[in-house]
Amino acid sequence: MRESSLYREAVTAADDFAAHRLEDEVRGHTTRARLYVSALRSLDIYGPTKRRIEKILASRPARGQAPGLGLAARGLRLLNDARYQPPHRDHSVFPVLRQYHESLVLVDDALASARGGGGEVARIHDDFLRVVERAT
Repeated sequence: MRESSLYREAVTAADDFAAHRLEDEVRGHTTRARLYVSALRSLDIYGPTKRRIEKILASRPARGQAPGLGLAARGLRLLNDARYQPPHRDHSVFPVLRQYHESLVLVDDALASARGGGGEVARIHDDFLRVVERAT
């Protein structure tokens, strides 16, 4: 997944905050982290992508499923449910940004591993990446 350097800095600040819990070290990144959380929260790709994956999973026999599809569906469920968490106005936005980032990477990796499962999975992955990369 491609991401901007500003997004990478915000995620690094979120990781630093998770590791050290020092608010002063990440103070300059709070506004940017809040903007990215709002952008990722407002994406309307998680639910439709999850439904497309579940449709594929329902149409295939249990043995023929790519293992990454189930994992991607669970990651997308987490991302979709996170949209309904209350917005954060202080430094506590960093754990939320970190959760979004880790879930996005999980879904990206799972869909990438399942791409060999057919053209529809590749299209789902490309659509998902295109929308997320615009936000990051």
